[in-house]
Amino acid sequence: SAVTITYTRLSGALFPLGSTSVSVTATDAAGNATTKSFLVTVRDTTAPVGTITIDGGAATTASSALAISLSFSDAVGLAQMRFSLDGGATWTAWETYATTKMLTATVSGGSQLVIAQVSDSAGNIGSARDDIVVASAPPVITISGVVSACDVCQSFIFVYGVASSVRVIGTAATLDGAAIANNTVVDGFYLAAGAHTLVVTATDEFGKTTIKSLVFEVHATIECLIAAVKRAVSLGLVAAEQEQPLLAKLEAAKASRDRGNTTPEINQLQAFIHDLAAQRGKKIVPSFADRATGWTLDLINRIQSGVSTVATTRAFSALASTATAKAKTKTKQTTKAAAKIRTKTWAGRH
Repeated sequence: SAVTITYTRLSGALFPLGSTSVSVTATDAAGNATTKSFLVTVRDTTAPVGTITIDGGAATTASSALAISLSFSDAVGLAQMRFSLDGGATWTAWETYATTKMLTATVSGGSQLVIAQVSDSAGNIGSARDDIVVASAPPVITISGVVSACDVCQSFIFVYGVASSVRVIGTAATLDGAAIANNTVVDGFYLAAGAHTLVVTATDEFGKTTIKSLVFEVHATIECLIAAVKRAVSLGLVAAEQEQPLLAKLEAAKASRDRGNTTPEINQLQAFIHDLAAQRGKKIVPSFADRATGWTLDLINRIQSGVSTVATTRAFSALASTATAKAKTKTKQTTKAAAKIRTKTWAGRH
């Protein structure tokens, strides 16, 4: 007798991804039927497809920050992504798929290749790549606040800045080889006569280093030597009873200068140096005695060379007046203590 066979899925029908049960029923003329079932499994073996672009498709960039745009599609759904910036030797960790990602370039000059891998929920992996030329310049250093020539009674604020299109990983500054912080007050009172060098160094994340140096000079005028002595007395670097003898030599030198008498001016400055040497380590702290001696010798050399040494700026006069006012205030406040200074050991001061 004839047997009729029927299927729950027609021949040639498309099956969805995954497993689908198909039943087959055989029925004879008497109506007796038997049914059997089997599974049809459809697996996804097609990888995601798509593209990536760096910085919107730009050919070059001066920044290490790379903006990656992804455009992928897949039949079963996109799952994860990862990236390589060294040709596939190493990869970032897998992460949830997204249409954008920020990466940091690993080259500072030349072509940067970025490879993206994208997986779907079935584990298939597709890839795409793009490249861009990274042309970052070394850091740019600016130094401000520094004057080319500084009197011993002047000060300035040393300020530096660093600009870069990439991340700066290190900066440092030195004054005459010793570390100095940014935004530091540089006080001529504590510097020797002559040239001094500020150096700033900056290094970016690619190892590009910029070094910028600036030289300034410290010189003395008689006016500021007077202010320096008064300041030294107020700071306890010079015994109070030594103030007038020292100032007398300087005032005499100033008077000779104002009369145009160079030889007496130099002689009186040399007498000032003699007094510093005589009291060095006794009633004058050695460090100040040495600086003041150097300032004065430098001043004498400039006088002999015909360089103008007259303090004509208002700044010098204002600083000298300030130092005088401070010294007078200090003297009034420490009248009783002044007598004790004579018996102190001066060698221990700085």
